[in-house]
Amino acid sequence: MGVREIFESKQVNVFALSGGKVGVYTGLLQLAENDSELAVVMDQEIGHVIALESLLPLVVPLYDANRGKFQ
Repeated sequence: MGVREIFESKQVNVFALSGGKVGVYTGLLQLAENDSELAVVMDQEIGHVIALESLLPLVVPLYDANRGKFQ
């Protein structure tokens, strides 16, 4: 897993996207002095992606799309 989407912005941020992707703003790429600094920030977000993907099989069956809420 790695950066799947790069967004042109001065923002200093990385974030989880659907489908197991991770997005990063170019502001973070410019601020990070080396790969290790970037890796520390991305590691946190990758953890969110992994956690979400492991929870979805448990949560999705509980969601009632017709009512727009959880059972």
